Amino acid sequence: MAKKAETLEMTELYKNGMTLQEIGDQYGISRQTISRRFKDMGFAHLERLPKYARIDKDRLEDLYAGERLSISKISEAFRVTSNLIYQALNFHKIPKRSSIKLNGKYVDPLRQLEVGEKIEVDSDAKKPYVVLHRSAKRAGVKISVRKLERGKFLITRISKKEE
Repeated sequence: MAKKAETLEMTELYKNGMTLQEIGDQYGISRQTISRRFKDMGFAHLERLPKYARIDKDRLEDLYAGERLSISKISEAFRVTSNLIYQALNFHKIPKRSSIKLNGKYVDPLRQLEVGEKIEVDSDAKKPYVVLHRSAKRAGVKISVRKLERGKFLITRISKKEE
């Protein structure tokens, strides 16, 4: 009976992303023994969580939204591909961060702007016009962008919803 309970624990570990080798190391048995136990109990084809779903949501959110690390730096931290990080962000429903810097902080002020209202923003992005318009698209608004000086832009909201 203890063997059955132990095997059920192992199946949960496997479903949550541990490899047979990792489970075997934890229980002091070979991965082949674990595989045989799974088959004996009728668990020949266990469904595993996709790899992106096994990425720790809290840590991912902290690195992405808190520390504002690049996707490439985050992928290095988790030792996975950048594509997997994008999938994890979508899976965990972590909202895309704003690329607009206002008074030294990254914000998404476009939703609060009324039609015709203007706001001055800083952007140190390589392609600021693209970044600003993408932020507006995510906010569901249309904007006009005028460069004031290097890194400073004047944004005017020109419609309520993007058509």
